[in-house]
Amino acid sequence: MPNTVGILSPGDMGHTVGNVLRENGLRVITCLHGRSQRTHELAEKAGIVDVPTYPQLVTEADLILSIMVPAQATSAAQLIAGALRQTDTTLTYADCNAIAPSSFQDE
Repeated sequence: MPNTVGILSPGDMGHTVGNVLRENGLRVITCLHGRSQRTHELAEKAGIVDVPTYPQLVTEADLILSIMVPAQATSAAQLIAGALRQTDTTLTYADCNAIAPSSFQDE
């Protein structure tokens, strides 16, 4: 079982999931770099810790949950892939977004 869960992004759904995880004893982190003031406020309300960089997020998290609008999911996954390439880290990444696998057939 993970001790630290990273949330991408603590918006409407993500901050609620993060809050439930935190209330059940897990440390919950996110990287709010480039995010809106509203997202910052939702993360703070849920008790989600903001780490300054994506490499720090992937090194501290045991699991990352991607919970966001589908239009942003691919770019978020690319950010995490880049951070993993910069670090010597292994973690589990769960894409909890409504994206059909057929979306990637042409890549």
